[in-house]
Amino acid sequence: MPHSSPSGRRNFADLVRAWLAATLLSGLPSTAWALATGGDVTEATRAAGAMLLPHETSTAKLVAAVLIALLDLKVIAPLFFPQVADHLMWGAAFGIALRWRRTL
Repeated sequence: MPHSSPSGRRNFADLVRAWLAATLLSGLPSTAWALATGGDVTEATRAAGAMLLPHETSTAKLVAAVLIALLDLKVIAPLFFPQVADHLMWGAAFGIALRWRRTL
């Protein structure tokens, strides 16, 4: 039985599951790139946080300061390919999760 209404609208639980899957998987491209090149897997996140708190050195505070939608899409994504790949992965994972839920 499909998990959408007769009008084709998705139910909220399916959207939340798809969002969660996409969010958990979307960082794979930049993380894989960092691992493959010997880079720091937290560098992109800390750099985004440093844009808001330029004098902060605490990783926890920098990560907390990240406003992913604004910074990632408007500042970082145009400059660094792995961030663009992360967004493509997010979209793909979201779509795949929604499609998979529809087949259950």
